[in-house]
Amino acid sequence: YTINDDETVPKIYFTESASIITSTETGDDPLTKNIEVKLTGMTAHPVDFSYSVSSLNAGGYLTNSIDDDLDNSSSPDEAGEGSAVENTDFTLGGVTTGTISAVTSTEDTESKATLTFTHNVDKTDELDKFVQLTVAPGGSETHATAATDGSQNQVIKLVDDDEPIQLSYTESTIDDVSEGTATTITVKKLTDSADPG
Repeated sequence: YTINDDETVPKIYFTESASIITSTETGDDPLTKNIEVKLTGMTAHPVDFSYSVSSLNAGGYLTNSIDDDLDNSSSPDEAGEGSAVENTDFTLGGVTTGTISAVTSTEDTESKATLTFTHNVDKTDELDKFVQLTVAPGGSETHATAATDGSQNQVIKLVDDDEPIQLSYTESTIDDVSEGTATTITVKKLTDSADPG
């Protein structure tokens, strides 16, 4: 006799999609985040999936009517405010595909996989940045479908920990400046922005 499968094809989604994953700069080394992808149900088939960057500016910078980067008050929501740069601010490690392994035991309770996101640390004072990833079944995958309730997207916040730069005159006083003559006053950016010296 024939045993017919009546199970619904599962959907693939990010397990933390309901919240923003936060990565805060600290130290000098890149920070690695593990992000979990899961199926809404178990399957005896391996499921190939792909993920990509669907937004480099998933925050509210472009719609909040504020000049967030303080460079154009007459046009506060200008394009590019707070935009992350792939392979500079973060990397996906050159890998944008994965596989959720097939269930092999009746004791298995879930089908999932982990992908890696790397936050590159720098010494530049900048806006916090928001990156959105989107996951979908692989191109020829038939054993899973994409979630459509928003859980196919995951937002990651890259938090900057650098202080604003500080400026200083190279000399505290300038002597022997004659009336009516020009002199040069030099301003420098301090090496350590947290210590004005």
